[in-house]
Amino acid sequence: MATRNDTVLPDVHGGPDTKPTDEHIELAAVTTYDESQLSIWQALKANPRVILYSAIVNLGPILYGYDVIVSGAIVALPGFLNVYGAEIDGYLSLPATWQALWTAFVQLGIMVGALSGGWIQDRFGRRLSFFLGGFVSAIGVGIAFGSCYPESFLSRRIAFFFAKICIGLGMGFLIATCQTYISEIASPKIRGPLLGLYTFMATVGQIISITIIFKRVTIMDISSFEIPFATQWVFSGLCMIAAIVIPESPVYLLSKSRVEDAEASYRRLHGPHVDSHAAISRLWATVEHEQEIAKNVKSVGFLDCFKGIDARRTRIILILNAIPQFCGIAIIANGTYYMELCGMNATESFQLAEIGIGLLLASTVISWFAISTIGRRLIIIMSPIMVGLLYMGMGVAGTFPVTNRTAWAAGVMLILICFFYGTGLGTAFPVTAAEVSSVRLRAKSSGLGFFMNAFSAWVFAFVSPYMYSPGAGNGNLGAKTGFVFMGLSFMASVIAYFVIPETKGLSYAQIDYLFENKTPTQDFLKPSSLIGFEEIREGKADLVDKEENV
Repeated sequence: MATRNDTVLPDVHGGPDTKPTDEHIELAAVTTYDESQLSIWQALKANPRVILYSAIVNLGPILYGYDVIVSGAIVALPGFLNVYGAEIDGYLSLPATWQALWTAFVQLGIMVGALSGGWIQDRFGRRLSFFLGGFVSAIGVGIAFGSCYPESFLSRRIAFFFAKICIGLGMGFLIATCQTYISEIASPKIRGPLLGLYTFMATVGQIISITIIFKRVTIMDISSFEIPFATQWVFSGLCMIAAIVIPESPVYLLSKSRVEDAEASYRRLHGPHVDSHAAISRLWATVEHEQEIAKNVKSVGFLDCFKGIDARRTRIILILNAIPQFCGIAIIANGTYYMELCGMNATESFQLAEIGIGLLLASTVISWFAISTIGRRLIIIMSPIMVGLLYMGMGVAGTFPVTNRTAWAAGVMLILICFFYGTGLGTAFPVTAAEVSSVRLRAKSSGLGFFMNAFSAWVFAFVSPYMYSPGAGNGNLGAKTGFVFMGLSFMASVIAYFVIPETKGLSYAQIDYLFENKTPTQDFLKPSSLIGFEEIREGKADLVDKEENV
Protein backbone atom coordinates (compact mmCIF):
# COMPACT_ATOMS: atom_id res chain seq x y z
CA MET A 1 0.00 0.00 0.00
CA ALA A 2 1.32 3.43 -0.86
CA THR A 3 2.01 5.71 2.06
CA ARG A 4 0.50 9.16 2.37
CA ASN A 5 3.41 10.94 0.78
CA ASP A 6 4.24 8.35 -1.86
CA THR A 7 3.68 9.18 -5.52
CA VAL A 8 2.91 5.56 -6.50
CA LEU A 9 -0.45 4.78 -8.01
CA PRO A 10 -1.43 1.09 -8.40
CA ASP A 11 -1.70 0.00 -12.01
CA VAL A 12 -4.95 -1.54 -13.18
CA HIS A 13 -3.32 -4.07 -15.50
CA GLY A 14 -1.41 -5.95 -12.84
CA GLY A 15 2.06 -4.91 -13.97
CA PRO A 16 4.58 -2.66 -12.22
CA ASP A 17 3.28 0.41 -10.43
CA THR A 18 3.19 3.60 -12.44
CA LYS A 19 4.46 6.88 -11.01
CA PRO A 20 2.11 9.69 -12.06
CA THR A 21 2.86 13.36 -12.31
CA ASP A 22 0.50 16.16 -11.24
CA GLU A 23 -0.63 16.91 -14.77
CA HIS A 24 -1.37 13.24 -15.44
CA ILE A 25 -3.80 12.68 -12.59
CA GLU A 26 -7.28 13.05 -14.03
CA LEU A 27 -10.27 11.06 -12.89
CA ALA A 28 -13.79 10.24 -13.94
CA ALA A 29 -16.17 9.03 -11.24
CA VAL A 30 -17.02 5.34 -11.66
CA THR A 31 -18.30 2.64 -9.34
CA THR A 32 -16.87 -0.74 -8.47
CA TYR A 33 -19.74 -2.54 -10.21
CA ASP A 34 -21.65 -2.26 -13.46
CA GLU A 35 -24.37 0.34 -12.91
CA SER A 36 -25.56 0.15 -16.50
CA GLN A 37 -27.81 -2.77 -15.54
CA LEU A 38 -29.50 -0.82 -12.74
CA SER A 39 -32.48 1.48 -12.94
CA ILE A 40 -31.99 5.06 -11.85
CA TRP A 41 -33.80 4.35 -8.60
CA GLN A 42 -31.62 1.28 -7.89
CA ALA A 43 -28.47 3.28 -8.64
CA LEU A 44 -29.60 6.04 -6.28
CA LYS A 45 -30.25 3.52 -3.49
CA ALA A 46 -26.79 2.02 -4.07
CA ASN A 47 -25.09 5.38 -3.50
CA PRO A 48 -26.63 6.91 -0.34
CA ARG A 49 -23.41 8.61 0.80
CA VAL A 50 -22.76 10.23 -2.57
CA ILE A 51 -26.33 11.56 -2.52
CA LEU A 52 -25.88 12.87 1.03
CA TYR A 53 -22.66 14.74 0.25
CA SER A 54 -24.15 16.07 -2.99
CA ALA A 55 -27.06 17.47 -1.01
CA ILE A 56 -24.69 19.06 1.51
CA VAL A 57 -22.64 20.93 -1.09
CA ASN A 58 -25.89 22.17 -2.61
CA LEU A 59 -26.13 24.54 0.35
CA GLY A 60 -24.25 26.85 -2.03
CA PRO A 61 -27.07 26.94 -4.60
CA ILE A 62 -29.57 27.43 -1.75
CA LEU A 63 -27.71 30.59 -0.72
CA TYR A 64 -27.57 31.64 -4.37
CA GLY A 65 -31.32 31.16 -4.85
CA TYR A 66 -32.05 32.97 -1.59
CA ASP A 67 -30.02 35.99 -2.62
CA VAL A 68 -31.52 36.08 -6.13
CA ILE A 69 -34.93 36.74 -4.58
CA VAL A 70 -33.57 39.06 -1.88
CA SER A 71 -31.87 41.14 -4.58
CA GLY A 72 -35.04 41.32 -6.67
CA ALA A 73 -38.01 41.11 -4.30
CA ILE A 74 -36.74 43.17 -1.41
CA VAL A 75 -36.74 46.33 -3.53
CA ALA A 76 -40.54 46.06 -3.65
CA LEU A 77 -40.88 46.26 0.16
CA PRO A 78 -42.33 49.60 1.27
CA GLY A 79 -39.96 49.58 4.26
CA PHE A 80 -36.96 49.18 1.94
CA LEU A 81 -38.18 51.94 -0.37
CA ASN A 82 -38.52 54.29 2.60
CA VAL A 83 -34.81 53.90 3.38
CA TYR A 84 -33.24 53.50 -0.07
CA GLY A 85 -35.84 54.86 -2.50
CA ALA A 86 -36.91 58.25 -3.79
CA GLU A 87 -40.07 59.85 -5.17
CA ILE A 88 -40.33 59.43 -8.94
CA ASP A 89 -43.41 60.71 -10.83
CA GLY A 90 -45.35 60.91 -7.57
CA TYR A 91 -44.50 57.34 -6.46
CA LEU A 92 -41.87 56.08 -4.03
CA SER A 93 -39.55 53.86 -6.06
CA LEU A 94 -35.94 53.10 -6.77
CA PRO A 95 -33.94 54.84 -9.49
CA ALA A 96 -33.41 52.33 -12.29
CA THR A 97 -29.66 53.01 -12.21
CA TRP A 98 -29.25 51.88 -8.61
CA GLN A 99 -31.54 48.90 -9.04
CA ALA A 100 -29.52 47.82 -12.06
CA LEU A 101 -26.21 48.37 -10.26
CA TRP A 102 -27.19 46.34 -7.20
CA THR A 103 -28.48 43.41 -9.20
CA ALA A 104 -25.74 43.52 -11.81
CA PHE A 105 -22.79 43.78 -9.45
CA VAL A 106 -23.87 40.67 -7.59
CA GLN A 107 -23.13 38.97 -10.89
CA LEU A 108 -19.78 40.74 -11.13
CA GLY A 109 -18.88 39.28 -7.75
CA ILE A 110 -19.96 35.82 -8.95
CA MET A 111 -17.79 36.20 -12.04
CA VAL A 112 -14.70 36.95 -9.98
CA GLY A 113 -15.56 34.25 -7.45
CA ALA A 114 -16.13 31.57 -10.09
CA LEU A 115 -12.80 32.23 -11.83
CA SER A 116 -10.88 32.52 -8.56
CA GLY A 117 -12.63 29.41 -7.27
CA GLY A 118 -11.45 27.40 -10.27
CA TRP A 119 -7.84 28.25 -9.42
CA ILE A 120 -8.30 27.70 -5.66
CA GLN A 121 -9.96 24.32 -6.23
CA ASP A 122 -6.98 23.02 -8.17
CA ARG A 123 -4.40 24.58 -5.85
CA PHE A 124 -5.88 24.06 -2.38
CA GLY A 125 -8.82 21.69 -2.81
CA ARG A 126 -12.58 21.72 -3.20
CA ARG A 127 -13.25 21.95 0.55
CA LEU A 128 -11.24 25.14 1.10
CA SER A 129 -12.89 26.79 -1.90
CA PHE A 130 -16.32 25.95 -0.45
CA PHE A 131 -15.33 27.25 3.01
CA LEU A 132 -14.11 30.54 1.54
CA GLY A 133 -17.44 30.92 -0.25
CA GLY A 134 -19.37 30.72 3.00
CA PHE A 135 -16.92 33.00 4.83
CA VAL A 136 -16.86 35.76 2.20
CA SER A 137 -20.65 35.72 1.77
CA ALA A 138 -21.04 36.10 5.55
CA ILE A 139 -18.94 39.28 5.42
CA GLY A 140 -21.12 40.61 2.60
CA VAL A 141 -24.29 39.91 4.58
CA GLY A 142 -22.84 41.90 7.48
CA ILE A 143 -22.27 44.90 5.21
CA ALA A 144 -25.82 44.62 3.84
CA PHE A 145 -27.25 44.40 7.37
CA GLY A 146 -25.57 47.63 8.39
CA SER A 147 -26.07 49.51 5.13
CA CYS A 148 -29.26 51.24 6.34
CA TYR A 149 -27.55 53.17 9.12
CA PRO A 150 -25.59 55.88 7.25
CA GLU A 151 -27.46 59.20 7.23
CA SER A 152 -27.52 60.00 3.51
CA PHE A 153 -29.35 58.15 0.75
CA LEU A 154 -26.16 57.98 -1.28
CA SER A 155 -24.13 56.40 1.54
CA ARG A 156 -26.78 53.74 2.14
CA ARG A 157 -26.96 52.87 -1.54
CA ILE A 158 -23.18 52.68 -1.87
CA ALA A 159 -22.86 50.45 1.22
CA PHE A 160 -25.53 48.10 -0.14
CA PHE A 161 -23.72 48.14 -3.48
CA PHE A 162 -20.47 46.84 -1.93
CA ALA A 163 -22.42 44.29 0.10
CA LYS A 164 -23.85 42.76 -3.06
CA ILE A 165 -20.40 42.53 -4.67
CA CYS A 166 -19.04 40.71 -1.61
CA ILE A 167 -22.01 38.32 -1.43
CA GLY A 168 -21.65 37.61 -5.14
CA LEU A 169 -17.97 36.79 -4.69
CA GLY A 170 -18.81 34.20 -2.03
CA MET A 171 -21.56 32.67 -4.15
CA GLY A 172 -19.16 32.38 -7.09
CA PHE A 173 -16.90 30.18 -4.96
CA LEU A 174 -19.83 28.10 -3.75
CA ILE A 175 -21.74 27.33 -6.94
CA ALA A 176 -18.67 26.60 -9.07
CA THR A 177 -17.22 24.27 -6.42
CA CYS A 178 -20.59 22.54 -5.98
CA GLN A 179 -20.87 21.43 -9.61
CA THR A 180 -17.20 20.46 -9.88
CA TYR A 181 -17.42 18.34 -6.74
CA ILE A 182 -20.60 16.50 -7.72
CA SER A 183 -19.38 15.78 -11.25
CA GLU A 184 -16.29 14.12 -9.74
CA ILE A 185 -18.01 11.90 -7.16
CA ALA A 186 -21.17 10.85 -9.07
CA SER A 187 -21.28 7.87 -11.41
CA PRO A 188 -22.75 8.27 -14.94
CA LYS A 189 -26.08 6.69 -14.01
CA ILE A 190 -26.93 9.19 -11.28
CA ARG A 191 -24.86 12.12 -12.53
CA GLY A 192 -27.78 13.87 -14.23
CA PRO A 193 -30.17 13.96 -11.24
CA LEU A 194 -27.41 14.91 -8.80
CA LEU A 195 -26.09 17.73 -10.97
CA GLY A 196 -29.72 18.74 -11.49
CA LEU A 197 -30.00 19.33 -7.74
CA TYR A 198 -28.41 22.72 -8.45
CA THR A 199 -31.62 24.22 -9.86
CA PHE A 200 -33.82 22.43 -7.30
CA MET A 201 -31.82 23.71 -4.33
CA ALA A 202 -31.60 27.21 -5.79
CA THR A 203 -35.41 27.13 -6.00
CA VAL A 204 -35.62 25.97 -2.38
CA GLY A 205 -33.56 29.02 -1.47
CA GLN A 206 -35.97 31.19 -3.43
CA ILE A 207 -38.98 29.72 -1.62
CA ILE A 208 -37.41 30.37 1.78
CA SER A 209 -36.54 33.90 0.72
CA ILE A 210 -39.90 34.85 -0.76
CA THR A 211 -41.74 33.37 2.25
CA ILE A 212 -39.70 35.46 4.68
CA ILE A 213 -39.98 38.63 2.59
CA PHE A 214 -43.74 38.22 2.02
CA LYS A 215 -44.31 38.35 5.79
CA ARG A 216 -42.47 41.69 5.90
CA VAL A 217 -44.62 43.52 3.30
CA THR A 218 -46.74 45.42 5.82
CA ILE A 219 -43.82 46.33 8.12
CA MET A 220 -42.55 49.84 7.48
CA ASP A 221 -39.40 49.98 9.66
CA ILE A 222 -35.90 48.68 8.88
CA SER A 223 -36.66 45.24 10.36
CA SER A 224 -38.69 44.57 7.22
CA PHE A 225 -35.49 44.01 5.26
CA GLU A 226 -32.91 43.43 8.02
CA ILE A 227 -34.50 40.09 8.97
CA PRO A 228 -34.14 38.70 5.40
CA PHE A 229 -30.53 39.93 5.36
CA ALA A 230 -29.74 38.33 8.71
CA THR A 231 -31.23 35.00 7.61
CA GLN A 232 -28.51 34.75 4.99
CA TRP A 233 -25.98 34.36 7.79
CA VAL A 234 -27.52 30.96 8.56
CA PHE A 235 -26.77 29.66 5.08
CA SER A 236 -23.28 31.17 5.05
CA GLY A 237 -22.50 29.44 8.35
CA LEU A 238 -23.91 26.12 7.15
CA CYS A 239 -21.70 26.32 4.07
CA MET A 240 -18.61 26.73 6.24
CA ILE A 241 -19.67 23.74 8.36
CA ALA A 242 -20.34 21.72 5.20
CA ALA A 243 -16.79 22.35 4.00
CA ILE A 244 -15.54 20.66 7.17
CA VAL A 245 -17.97 17.72 6.96
CA ILE A 246 -17.60 16.62 3.33
CA PRO A 247 -14.69 14.38 2.24
CA GLU A 248 -12.19 15.95 -0.12
CA SER A 249 -12.61 15.01 -3.78
CA PRO A 250 -10.46 11.97 -4.71
CA VAL A 251 -9.65 13.82 -7.92
CA TYR A 252 -7.91 16.62 -6.06
CA LEU A 253 -6.11 14.25 -3.67
CA LEU A 254 -4.67 12.18 -6.50
CA SER A 255 -3.62 15.34 -8.32
CA LYS A 256 -1.39 15.93 -5.29
CA SER A 257 -0.17 12.28 -5.28
CA ARG A 258 -1.95 11.62 -1.96
CA VAL A 259 -3.00 8.09 -2.88
CA GLU A 260 -3.81 6.84 0.61
CA ASP A 261 -5.92 9.92 1.33
CA ALA A 262 -7.75 9.43 -1.98
CA GLU A 263 -8.62 5.86 -0.98
CA ALA A 264 -9.84 7.03 2.43
CA SER A 265 -11.99 9.67 0.74
CA TYR A 266 -13.38 7.08 -1.64
CA ARG A 267 -14.37 4.88 1.32
CA ARG A 268 -16.17 7.82 2.95
CA LEU A 269 -18.05 8.42 -0.30
CA HIS A 270 -18.99 4.81 -1.04
CA GLY A 271 -18.79 2.99 2.30
CA PRO A 272 -16.18 0.79 4.05
CA HIS A 273 -17.24 -2.32 2.11
CA VAL A 274 -15.78 -1.13 -1.21
CA ASP A 275 -12.32 -2.10 -2.43
CA SER A 276 -11.03 1.47 -2.53
CA HIS A 277 -7.53 0.44 -3.62
CA ALA A 278 -8.85 -1.35 -6.70
CA ALA A 279 -11.40 1.42 -7.31
CA ILE A 280 -8.68 4.08 -7.45
CA SER A 281 -6.79 1.89 -9.93
CA ARG A 282 -9.86 1.61 -12.14
CA LEU A 283 -10.44 5.34 -11.91
CA TRP A 284 -6.91 5.88 -13.16
CA ALA A 285 -7.50 3.50 -16.07
CA THR A 286 -10.66 5.30 -17.24
CA VAL A 287 -8.69 8.44 -18.04
CA GLU A 288 -5.55 6.85 -19.45
CA HIS A 289 -6.38 8.14 -22.90
CA GLU A 290 -6.86 11.72 -21.72
CA GLN A 291 -3.56 11.54 -19.86
CA GLU A 292 -1.78 10.71 -23.12
CA ILE A 293 -3.26 13.78 -24.78
CA ALA A 294 -1.99 15.99 -21.97
CA LYS A 295 1.35 14.22 -21.41
CA ASN A 296 3.41 17.20 -22.61
CA VAL A 297 1.48 19.74 -20.55
CA LYS A 298 3.52 20.96 -17.56
CA SER A 299 0.67 22.86 -15.92
CA VAL A 300 -3.01 23.43 -16.54
CA GLY A 301 -4.33 26.98 -16.92
CA PHE A 302 -7.47 28.69 -18.14
CA LEU A 303 -5.96 29.14 -21.61
CA ASP A 304 -5.86 25.34 -22.02
CA CYS A 305 -9.67 25.41 -22.08
CA PHE A 306 -9.46 27.23 -25.42
CA LYS A 307 -6.89 24.98 -27.10
CA GLY A 308 -7.35 22.00 -29.40
CA ILE A 309 -10.25 19.66 -28.70
CA ASP A 310 -11.14 21.51 -25.51
CA ALA A 311 -11.96 24.71 -27.40
CA ARG A 312 -15.22 23.26 -28.71
CA ARG A 313 -16.12 21.91 -25.30
CA THR A 314 -15.48 25.29 -23.69
CA ARG A 315 -17.58 27.02 -26.35
CA ILE A 316 -20.50 24.70 -25.51
CA ILE A 317 -20.08 25.37 -21.78
CA LEU A 318 -20.07 29.13 -22.31
CA ILE A 319 -23.17 29.03 -24.54
CA LEU A 320 -25.03 26.78 -22.08
CA ASN A 321 -24.37 29.27 -19.30
CA ALA A 322 -25.39 32.29 -21.40
CA ILE A 323 -28.67 31.25 -23.06
CA PRO A 324 -30.73 30.99 -19.83
CA GLN A 325 -30.67 34.78 -19.72
CA PHE A 326 -32.31 34.83 -23.15
CA CYS A 327 -35.34 33.30 -21.41
CA GLY A 328 -35.77 36.36 -19.18
CA ILE A 329 -34.21 35.32 -15.89
CA ALA A 330 -33.73 39.02 -15.14
CA ILE A 331 -37.52 39.45 -15.36
CA ILE A 332 -38.18 36.39 -13.18
CA ALA A 333 -35.63 37.48 -10.55
CA ASN A 334 -37.31 40.89 -10.28
CA GLY A 335 -40.80 39.47 -10.77
CA THR A 336 -42.42 41.15 -7.77
CA TYR A 337 -41.27 44.65 -8.72
CA TYR A 338 -41.96 43.95 -12.40
CA MET A 339 -45.54 42.86 -11.70
CA GLU A 340 -46.16 45.99 -9.64
CA LEU A 341 -45.17 48.03 -12.68
CA CYS A 342 -47.64 45.93 -14.71
CA GLY A 343 -50.48 46.97 -12.41
CA MET A 344 -50.46 44.67 -9.33
CA ASN A 345 -50.26 45.77 -5.73
CA ALA A 346 -47.38 44.57 -3.51
CA THR A 347 -49.38 41.83 -1.77
CA GLU A 348 -50.62 40.31 -5.04
CA SER A 349 -47.18 40.43 -6.61
CA PHE A 350 -45.65 38.52 -3.69
CA GLN A 351 -48.46 35.95 -3.76
CA LEU A 352 -47.85 35.43 -7.47
CA ALA A 353 -44.10 35.10 -6.85
CA GLU A 354 -44.74 32.34 -4.29
CA ILE A 355 -46.89 30.45 -6.79
CA GLY A 356 -44.26 30.84 -9.51
CA ILE A 357 -41.43 29.59 -7.32
CA GLY A 358 -43.58 26.65 -6.19
CA LEU A 359 -44.14 25.70 -9.84
CA LEU A 360 -40.42 26.10 -10.51
CA LEU A 361 -39.67 23.68 -7.66
CA ALA A 362 -42.13 21.12 -9.03
CA SER A 363 -40.74 21.52 -12.54
CA THR A 364 -37.19 20.78 -11.42
CA VAL A 365 -38.34 17.47 -9.90
CA ILE A 366 -40.04 16.58 -13.18
CA SER A 367 -36.89 17.53 -15.06
CA TRP A 368 -34.78 14.97 -13.14
CA PHE A 369 -36.73 12.22 -14.85
CA ALA A 370 -36.84 14.08 -18.16
CA ILE A 371 -33.06 14.52 -18.43
CA SER A 372 -32.54 10.84 -17.52
CA THR A 373 -35.09 9.49 -20.02
CA ILE A 374 -35.79 12.01 -22.78
CA GLY A 375 -32.29 13.44 -22.59
CA ARG A 376 -30.66 16.82 -22.12
CA ARG A 377 -30.57 18.12 -25.69
CA LEU A 378 -34.28 17.85 -26.58
CA ILE A 379 -35.56 19.61 -23.48
CA ILE A 380 -32.89 22.32 -23.83
CA ILE A 381 -34.19 23.00 -27.35
CA MET A 382 -37.92 22.78 -26.60
CA SER A 383 -37.98 24.70 -23.31
CA PRO A 384 -37.10 28.13 -24.82
CA ILE A 385 -39.76 27.63 -27.50
CA MET A 386 -42.49 27.21 -24.87
CA VAL A 387 -41.08 30.13 -22.89
CA GLY A 388 -41.04 32.30 -26.02
CA LEU A 389 -44.70 31.58 -26.75
CA LEU A 390 -45.63 32.57 -23.21
CA TYR A 391 -43.65 35.79 -23.48
CA MET A 392 -45.60 36.54 -26.63
CA GLY A 393 -48.82 36.20 -24.60
CA MET A 394 -47.40 38.53 -21.96
CA GLY A 395 -46.52 41.08 -24.61
CA VAL A 396 -50.04 40.94 -26.05
CA ALA A 397 -51.47 41.55 -22.55
CA GLY A 398 -49.24 44.60 -22.32
CA THR A 399 -50.81 46.17 -25.41
CA PHE A 400 -54.11 46.64 -23.53
CA PRO A 401 -54.75 49.42 -20.98
CA VAL A 402 -53.20 48.64 -17.59
CA THR A 403 -55.83 47.08 -15.31
CA ASN A 404 -55.79 44.45 -12.61
CA ARG A 405 -57.06 41.94 -15.17
CA THR A 406 -54.25 42.57 -17.68
CA ALA A 407 -51.75 42.54 -14.81
CA TRP A 408 -52.93 39.08 -13.74
CA ALA A 409 -52.84 37.87 -17.34
CA ALA A 410 -49.19 38.90 -17.57
CA GLY A 411 -48.56 37.38 -14.13
CA VAL A 412 -50.01 34.00 -15.11
CA MET A 413 -47.76 34.00 -18.15
CA LEU A 414 -44.77 34.71 -15.90
CA ILE A 415 -45.42 31.80 -13.53
CA LEU A 416 -45.94 29.43 -16.48
CA ILE A 417 -42.61 30.66 -17.84
CA CYS A 418 -41.05 29.61 -14.51
CA PHE A 419 -42.52 26.12 -14.95
CA PHE A 420 -41.37 25.48 -18.51
CA TYR A 421 -37.96 27.02 -17.89
CA GLY A 422 -37.42 24.80 -14.84
CA THR A 423 -38.63 21.67 -16.63
CA GLY A 424 -36.10 22.12 -19.41
CA LEU A 425 -33.27 24.56 -19.82
CA GLY A 426 -33.13 25.67 -16.17
CA THR A 427 -32.20 22.20 -14.90
CA ALA A 428 -30.48 20.73 -17.95
CA PHE A 429 -27.93 23.46 -18.65
CA PRO A 430 -25.74 22.95 -15.52
CA VAL A 431 -25.90 19.18 -16.01
CA THR A 432 -24.74 19.28 -19.62
CA ALA A 433 -22.13 21.95 -18.93
CA ALA A 434 -20.55 19.77 -16.24
CA GLU A 435 -20.58 16.70 -18.47
CA VAL A 436 -18.99 18.11 -21.63
CA SER A 437 -15.86 19.45 -19.92
CA SER A 438 -12.70 17.35 -19.98
CA VAL A 439 -11.75 15.74 -16.68
CA ARG A 440 -8.39 17.45 -16.27
CA LEU A 441 -9.93 20.92 -16.89
CA ARG A 442 -13.15 20.41 -14.94
CA ALA A 443 -12.55 22.91 -12.13
CA LYS A 444 -11.41 25.63 -14.52
CA SER A 445 -14.16 24.85 -17.06
CA SER A 446 -16.73 25.13 -14.27
CA GLY A 447 -15.25 28.47 -13.25
CA LEU A 448 -15.40 29.75 -16.82
CA GLY A 449 -18.98 28.52 -17.19
CA PHE A 450 -20.22 30.31 -14.11
CA PHE A 451 -18.20 33.37 -15.13
CA MET A 452 -20.19 33.46 -18.38
CA ASN A 453 -23.42 32.76 -16.49
CA ALA A 454 -22.76 35.69 -14.18
CA PHE A 455 -21.57 37.96 -16.99
CA SER A 456 -24.68 37.37 -19.09
CA ALA A 457 -26.81 37.85 -15.97
CA TRP A 458 -24.91 41.08 -15.30
CA VAL A 459 -25.69 42.39 -18.79
CA PHE A 460 -29.38 41.49 -18.65
CA ALA A 461 -29.80 42.63 -15.04
CA PHE A 462 -28.33 46.00 -15.94
CA VAL A 463 -30.32 46.50 -19.14
CA SER A 464 -33.72 45.00 -18.21
CA PRO A 465 -34.81 47.63 -15.66
CA TYR A 466 -34.39 50.28 -18.33
CA MET A 467 -36.78 48.30 -20.57
CA TYR A 468 -39.72 48.04 -18.19
CA SER A 469 -39.19 50.83 -15.60
CA PRO A 470 -40.96 54.22 -15.79
CA GLY A 471 -39.12 57.53 -15.72
CA ALA A 472 -37.14 59.70 -18.08
CA GLY A 473 -34.81 57.82 -20.36
CA ASN A 474 -36.42 54.41 -19.67
CA GLY A 475 -38.43 52.26 -22.07
CA ASN A 476 -41.48 52.03 -19.78
CA LEU A 477 -42.54 48.90 -21.69
CA GLY A 478 -44.16 47.15 -18.74
CA ALA A 479 -45.66 43.85 -19.88
CA LYS A 480 -44.72 44.62 -23.50
CA THR A 481 -41.17 43.63 -22.48
CA GLY A 482 -42.46 40.13 -23.21
CA PHE A 483 -42.03 40.75 -26.94
CA VAL A 484 -38.30 41.36 -26.43
CA PHE A 485 -37.78 38.09 -24.57
CA MET A 486 -40.01 36.22 -26.99
CA GLY A 487 -37.48 36.85 -29.74
CA LEU A 488 -34.52 36.09 -27.48
CA SER A 489 -36.06 32.80 -26.33
CA PHE A 490 -36.59 31.60 -29.89
CA MET A 491 -33.00 32.58 -30.64
CA ALA A 492 -31.81 30.47 -27.68
CA SER A 493 -33.61 27.42 -29.09
CA VAL A 494 -31.97 27.82 -32.50
CA ILE A 495 -28.52 28.20 -30.96
CA ALA A 496 -29.06 25.12 -28.80
CA TYR A 497 -30.05 23.03 -31.83
CA PHE A 498 -26.79 23.70 -33.64
CA VAL A 499 -24.41 23.72 -30.65
CA ILE A 500 -25.56 21.54 -27.74
CA PRO A 501 -24.90 17.76 -28.02
CA GLU A 502 -26.67 14.96 -26.17
CA THR A 503 -24.63 13.48 -23.28
CA LYS A 504 -27.26 11.28 -21.60
CA GLY A 505 -25.79 7.96 -20.46
CA LEU A 506 -22.34 8.61 -21.91
CA SER A 507 -19.22 7.97 -19.85
CA TYR A 508 -16.52 10.62 -19.74
CA ALA A 509 -14.32 8.35 -21.87
CA GLN A 510 -17.04 8.15 -24.54
CA ILE A 511 -17.54 11.91 -24.47
CA ASP A 512 -13.77 12.31 -24.95
CA TYR A 513 -13.90 9.95 -27.94
CA LEU A 514 -16.79 11.82 -29.60
CA PHE A 515 -15.10 15.21 -29.26
CA GLU A 516 -11.75 13.85 -30.45
CA ASN A 517 -13.45 12.49 -33.57
CA LYS A 518 -15.20 15.83 -34.18
CA THR A 519 -18.60 14.16 -34.09
CA PRO A 520 -21.38 16.48 -35.35
CA THR A 521 -23.64 17.87 -32.63
CA GLN A 522 -26.70 15.97 -33.84
CA ASP A 523 -24.87 12.61 -33.97
CA PHE A 524 -23.62 12.19 -30.40
CA LEU A 525 -26.06 9.42 -29.49
CA LYS A 526 -26.03 7.62 -32.83
CA PRO A 527 -24.60 4.10 -32.37
CA SER A 528 -22.43 4.60 -35.44
CA SER A 529 -20.63 7.50 -33.73
CA LEU A 530 -19.16 5.15 -31.11
CA ILE A 531 -18.05 2.44 -33.52
CA GLY A 532 -14.43 1.70 -32.78
CA PHE A 533 -14.53 3.12 -29.25
CA GLU A 534 -14.20 -0.24 -27.46
CA GLU A 535 -11.58 -1.50 -29.92
CA ILE A 536 -9.40 1.56 -29.33
CA ARG A 537 -9.66 1.20 -25.56
CA GLU A 538 -8.87 -2.53 -25.69
CA GLY A 539 -5.96 -1.86 -28.05
CA LYS A 540 -4.48 0.62 -25.61
CA ALA A 541 -4.83 -1.87 -22.77
CA ASP A 542 -3.07 -4.58 -24.84
CA LEU A 543 -0.25 -2.16 -25.66
CA VAL A 544 0.26 -1.38 -21.98
CA ASP A 545 0.33 -5.11 -21.14
CA LYS A 546 3.00 -5.74 -23.79
CA GLU A 547 5.15 -2.88 -22.51
CA GLU A 548 4.94 -4.21 -18.97
CA ASN A 549 6.00 -7.73 -20.03
CA VAL A 550 9.14 -6.49 -21.78
